[in-house]
Amino acid sequence: MIKGYINSLDGEIEDFYKFRNLVKSNKMYPGIKDMSEDEIKELAEIEYKNHREDLVAKWNEFNLLEDKVLKGISILEEIMDIKIEEDISFFVTLQAISPVWAAGKCFWPSYTISGEEYLETSMHEISHFMWVDKWKKIDESLKNDDFERPSKYWLGQELSVIALLNDERMMEIFDKEQMAYPGFYIKEVEGKTVSDHVKDIYIGRDDMEDFMKKTIEFISENEETVLEAANSIWE
Repeated sequence: MIKGYINSLDGEIEDFYKFRNLVKSNKMYPGIKDMSEDEIKELAEIEYKNHREDLVAKWNEFNLLEDKVLKGISILEEIMDIKIEEDISFFVTLQAISPVWAAGKCFWPSYTISGEEYLETSMHEISHFMWVDKWKKIDESLKNDDFERPSKYWLGQELSVIALLNDERMMEIFDKEQMAYPGFYIKEVEGKTVSDHVKDIYIGRDDMEDFMKKTIEFISENEETVLEAANSIWE
């Protein structure tokens, strides 16, 4: 069900350029936001060569956690009332962040993270995969592009982890609270943080579909605030 790889050099070059403006990328690779495409390509090639052994070591470390990830998937399937039917792929990357393609069931854990952080990242991203699959069953008109940033369905999957990964059943996997984007815990709607609104929706849900629909309704009514909260990580 889970297949692990090391990200290709071509993939790294593309991502170095794609994420060059992120604060985390510039902390890890100072000045990258001001580099030309050729300079970024050269940087990626150097880093890929210098850290090849580190990438392999992390690939091995992450693969050793497969049983725990599979256990987490089983619990999430129960919580979200849906089964993962396709393989999940991860690609160990040089990036400062851990990118994801939810519709393709792929994520890219950074080689800088620990095994514990990999477990947290994998559950976070896999919950997104299930969110996409379940929404496609709820509304068959939705396409893959509808779940990409900055759509309300993308915002929904990022908000949903506040509740899903902190469901008491997930405590079998985690021993601490799982966090979403920092802005969700700061920005407020009617005197209450965005994160607290999501928690209340989850507590009052009839079932998972009800939670998902009401989360989207909340976003639709407060999209500017929620998007601003989510975008704080991209600044």
